[in-house]
Amino acid sequence: MENNNLREKLIEKGKELLKVSPGNDSTFKVKDLKEDNAIYMYQKFRGGGGLIMDYNGDYLFFASCVNFNDALEKFREGKRSNN
Repeated sequence: MENNNLREKLIEKGKELLKVSPGNDSTFKVKDLKEDNAIYMYQKFRGGGGLIMDYNGDYLFFASCVNFNDALEKFREGKRSNN
């Protein structure tokens, strides 16, 4: 239950960072990355971005032109946008 609350808070933070308009989140997608203890969030449209956020709230933002696997590799190497 506690993890679900944290997950929802992180998703809300992700929406904020990706500038998802309230009530207009039909293009906003979320995928759990259990092996990385993280969440992948992105906007599914041209020019949208994505981010991978760990459960500490640290994240790596990347543009839509960046391949997800490349971004995940950087995330696993410790690269973050917010520090």
